[in-house]
Amino acid sequence: MLKLCKQGLGFVNEAMATTVSIKLDKNARPLFDFVGIDLNNAQSITRVNSIDNSEFPIPSNDKKLLNEIKKSYFKENLKVFSSNHHFKDADIILTITNCNLIV
Repeated sequence: MLKLCKQGLGFVNEAMATTVSIKLDKNARPLFDFVGIDLNNAQSITRVNSIDNSEFPIPSNDKKLLNEIKKSYFKENLKVFSSNHHFKDADIILTITNCNLIV
């Protein structure tokens, strides 16, 4: 299984984390050991704690998304931290940047 580290746990990033962490191989095993990493500040720690309680950290009415994050967490292939030392063991590192275009 590949260890995939994702920088950032905002709304888009957490939805992507959930989507990637539920991806299964042909034998129905998780394809990735997913690790989400966020900053070490109050907002990020709140997000990390929510996910550690198998809850989506941002209010959402998407029942499928809420259910999938619980399944990924309990399968132990979705882990989150506010420490960046996990990057060193990653096979893959994902980063999304904010791109607000003004036309």
